[in-house]
Amino acid sequence: MVVAIALAVRWWIGPSAAMETVVRREFVQSVVASGHVESPNRADFGAQITGTVLRVPVVEG
Repeated sequence: MVVAIALAVRWWIGPSAAMETVVRREFVQSVVASGHVESPNRADFGAQITGTVLRVPVVEG
């Protein structure tokens, strides 16, 4: 009975996921390479963020 309850709670909560803290900093990355890259698995990540654009630092033209 206890095992069934533990399994039911585990199923209800769902899988655990690792969490990371977001830190604002400069992002600079350079890569120069040639070759062929294949991934054995595919992972899609995304986020939906709502906000307001305060400025667009470009000049028309």
